[in-house]
Amino acid sequence: MDTNPQKDEARAAFSTGCEYHERGMLSEAIVEFNAVIGIKPTHFFAHHNKGICLFKLKKYDEAIISFSRAAEIRPYNSEPFRLIAECHFKKREFAKAVPNYKKALCINYDYGNLHFKLGLALYFTSDYNGALKSFTRAQSCTRTTIKIETLDYWCARCFEKMHLPMEESCALRNALNANPGEKLKRKITRMLSEIGEWDGKSFKKPVKPQSPASNYQIISEKRLVLIRLPRP
Repeated sequence: MDTNPQKDEARAAFSTGCEYHERGMLSEAIVEFNAVIGIKPTHFFAHHNKGICLFKLKKYDEAIISFSRAAEIRPYNSEPFRLIAECHFKKREFAKAVPNYKKALCINYDYGNLHFKLGLALYFTSDYNGALKSFTRAQSCTRTTIKIETLDYWCARCFEKMHLPMEESCALRNALNANPGEKLKRKITRMLSEIGEWDGKSFKKPVKPQSPASNYQIISEKRLVLIRLPRP
């Protein structure tokens, strides 16, 4: 049987690289994945796995190069775009993370974790309206590992920035009703204390200015369900 020595060499190097990665020998794994790429430059998983190793080594700029090459090879795979966004997020380059999260979502829309991370990136670029939409979309996704109380909390953070205390209070109370962990519970309690108590007409001793009219309508008392209202 005829064999291809280069193909066998690439297969062996890739297998060794994966073993090194599993053992935490990341630099050694990168050497092996580079050997694979030297033989077959279009090896998607070699570029992808090399990027993972670089990411774990916190070499984010180099990781972006590897993930970008992987994205060129398989442009309909969402993972390289997600990982490019994660690199930018780690570098606090939130504006650069946003378009890559969006590219990943174009391919893999029903993934709540992606909507959540996009929401965080938008929040940190001060696009609170966009962040709120992402957090609420994450709530409706069937595939997600993000807890509902976490999403409610970040919705409340958006409402806080938008000076909408009624909606903020509603989101925070939804988060409390979901039995959050102690750390998140302390954050929620602190935010509620800053808003003040709702007496049915207004907030007592609010610390933030209230907008004259909200662009959102609360249509559920048990869960925060928001409809974006058209501007008058």
